[in-house]
Amino acid sequence: MMTDEETAAKLKRLAALEATISSLRHDLRGMLSPALLVADRLLAHTDPIVVRAGETVVKAIKRADARLDETKER
Repeated sequence: MMTDEETAAKLKRLAALEATISSLRHDLRGMLSPALLVADRLLAHTDPIVVRAGETVVKAIKRADARLDETKER
């Protein structure tokens, strides 16, 4: 059985870990935003091959974003 001090220390470490993960989620979303903007421009292109490439990039970014959301739910 843990002592009150051990429990407090563990809770403090968990809070610090959650803060780090939250910051990482925020930073990663910031890094993905420019890629999404460029992909949106690709979607507006007249060449269907370029549009498909844009769709691929958008799907990948949305998957990454969904994965980041999953880390909040655990």
